Amino acid sequence: MLAVLRLCLALIDRALWALPSTFALAARRARLRASTPVLVLVAKYPTPGASKTRLAASGLGDARTAEVARAMLLDVLARHARAGPRVQRVLLFSPPDGAHADKFARLLREAGCAEGDWTLVPMRSTDARSSNLTAVLMDALTRVRARFAPVSTTIFIGADAPTVGEDAVRAAIVAGLDGRAHLCPAEDGGYTLLGVPADAPASIFAGVRWSAATTAISQAARLAEAGVRVDIGATFVDVDDAASFEDLREKLAADDGQRALCSRVWALIEHGVAAHAEPNAGAADAPAAAEADATAAEPLRTGACSDAAVVARAAQAGELQLVRGEAFGIGGLDEALQTIARRVLATRALNPALVERLRLRHTRGLLLHGPPGTGKTLAARALGRLLGCADERVRLVAGPELYNQYVGRSESNVRELFADAEREQREYAEAAAGVGDAGARAPPRLHMLIFDEIDALTARRADTDGGSGASVTGSLVLSQLLAKLDGLSPLNNIFVAGTTNRLDAIDEALLRPGRLELQLEIGLPAVGARAQILHIHTAPLRREGRLALDAAGLDALAALAVNYTGAELEAAVRAAVSRTVVGARRGAPWSVSARELEAGLRDVRPAFGDADGREALARMCARGAPPRAGAAPNDGGGGDGDGRAGDAEIAGLPELCARVRSAARGELGGGTFAVLVCGAGTDALARARTRAAVAAARAADAPLLRVLASEEPRLLGKRPFERAEVLARTVREAHRSPVSCVVLEHVDRLAGAHLVRGLPPCAGDSATPTAARVDFDRELLGAVVGALTAQPREPTHVCVLVCTCASDAACDALFSRTAGEDAFFHAVLAVGHKVSS
Repeated sequence: MLAVLRLCLALIDRALWALPSTFALAARRARLRASTPVLVLVAKYPTPGASKTRLAASGLGDARTAEVARAMLLDVLARHARAGPRVQRVLLFSPPDGAHADKFARLLREAGCAEGDWTLVPMRSTDARSSNLTAVLMDALTRVRARFAPVSTTIFIGADAPTVGEDAVRAAIVAGLDGRAHLCPAEDGGYTLLGVPADAPASIFAGVRWSAATTAISQAARLAEAGVRVDIGATFVDVDDAASFEDLREKLAADDGQRALCSRVWALIEHGVAAHAEPNAGAADAPAAAEADATAAEPLRTGACSDAAVVARAAQAGELQLVRGEAFGIGGLDEALQTIARRVLATRALNPALVERLRLRHTRGLLLHGPPGTGKTLAARALGRLLGCADERVRLVAGPELYNQYVGRSESNVRELFADAEREQREYAEAAAGVGDAGARAPPRLHMLIFDEIDALTARRADTDGGSGASVTGSLVLSQLLAKLDGLSPLNNIFVAGTTNRLDAIDEALLRPGRLELQLEIGLPAVGARAQILHIHTAPLRREGRLALDAAGLDALAALAVNYTGAELEAAVRAAVSRTVVGARRGAPWSVSARELEAGLRDVRPAFGDADGREALARMCARGAPPRAGAAPNDGGGGDGDGRAGDAEIAGLPELCARVRSAARGELGGGTFAVLVCGAGTDALARARTRAAVAAARAADAPLLRVLASEEPRLLGKRPFERAEVLARTVREAHRSPVSCVVLEHVDRLAGAHLVRGLPPCAGDSATPTAARVDFDRELLGAVVGALTAQPREPTHVCVLVCTCASDAACDALFSRTAGEDAFFHAVLAVGHKVSS
């Protein structure tokens, strides 16, 4: 009772302490509700040749581009004129002269706006380019707050995002009542709406990197520095070029409500406005396009380590969802890039002097591993842009190119890679101590090294001890690399990224903290990632008007391309283009359709597909066909995959196939599902055993199918450890797929089963005679047991293992050797008997 009383008193005390802050928050909200939210539309008059130059350069032309810009502005004005009776609407226009004020007034009447719906406010600066947006927005925020005081939330929108609706504006107003900013990102890395709360300073726009793939990240970082929490809203299309205009067209075509609210833009689209280069387009627009592209890419090329801090601060503030791979031309790697931003960039937001005082060490190494073609090198290059490294400070190194025939030159090549970073850090340290040049006090710039196929340099030293001279050189190169990464004088101005397909081949010393401490697996892309990749690789076709397929069609193709990597999807697009070009008549217009893309997918055989496995299953099925005249290879015994028994000795096969089918669908949970089909004796039983295994494998219907038999050429003549490695690699590859099936034919032979003859009784010998027994090769048996008990890294992945055993004695011995394993076989089918669990 006393304890309960004490608890009640503690709760009352806590509530009393919280009352002042609660009352203060309520009073603040009441005060802000009495204030006025202001919606500011930043607009530039749609003059031909002066607006949307990148869109005009794509082949649309200056006049048609001005029509599109005018239509978007009218739709935005009409849409937000109904933002609510308490919302003040401001049209911040440019150029800021009386003639254009009259033009904007006519635009308001054309949009159907009543008098007083919008307040015309001219920009004070005549320079409305993106490079001057900081001054424009800071001045606008200050003037709006002074004119409409008291202001609760100031919401900035642009005229080039017509799909931003009333819901986003309301969300910004609600966030402003709680003192939070509201930011809606654009698909190209910028943002389409920003709600600024009343207590946020105008300096939040200072230092923002405009017209870059990191604009939204940079803005979120500036808000976080000012102590303003940020809500991330929905993502909208910001029309700047041909690709974004095509995205807008697809979104309007798929949404009746948005199409009605953007009626003027949709009318232009229906009348044939398409942003793509015409076949005979003149070269007059080419310099403008090149200039626009150079302007857009300039912030990424000229960024230094201090400039990249805006990205790091965004990561430190938790705005990681703004890191989007699509802004860098990479599909399906958003989650990986966000993890990299969190682990790599957060500490780089701190002041270098503070980092030095706290003796903090940044994450200096990253290892990306996974199947070939999944975008590991692309992700590493994108990290260089996120870090703000200029092109001259990002070096791509292929592992073998560092080796040299002369003694000591290979190690020297490794040291040269780090020479520039060491020199800059030494000069900075000397300047800080007052020894060197005073102008070198700026923090040293960040350098980045990307080692492609790093396993060529960093093989396990235990595997090379006592080897040839090349092996000794490899060990010395690895030792030199380890010393540079984390030696006696570690560097804080360098970042090393490595890519590999073989994580198991890399020396463990390279993976410890302080070196390549962050290891990320870039696996096979999921359906959403495949859709992103297809959208990226078909974007040039869409811009040129050569793609007869919308976004929904590409999404449907992505669902068909199971287990395709990014490189294979790009190859499929190339194959589709070549098919279309060959099939088109000379001089006739052509465009790639869904049929050609499906054919391109068939032309490219995915490395993690089922084509090879199906061919191997067909050969197995032919071996298991009953020796009857006119019998088809799939006749009887469930060879067609449905589990229907055609022979009396395959009783129980339908139940087995049903369980395999349930396991492959994930109904039994993730992990490995092992099935054993055994039976020995007559040839008929052997054929039935083969047909049962084929039926079980086909029942799985897995996108990745592998068949491994002891008689395969890649296993014949190999030593035990080489055969074990083939088996382990096959199962490892299967675990990468969400659903996979591996058939281990004659698992007893794969385990090295052999008959050991017994000792016969001898005359006058007291020794007890022993019977013959089956024994296994120790190394191969360990590989088989490891394959059958290993679990995929992803808990949701399912791997079905179908094993056949030709010897009852070997089967019994295998069971006795693995009796301690839990759920070693989930189902056993002894041919001629029922399924046992």
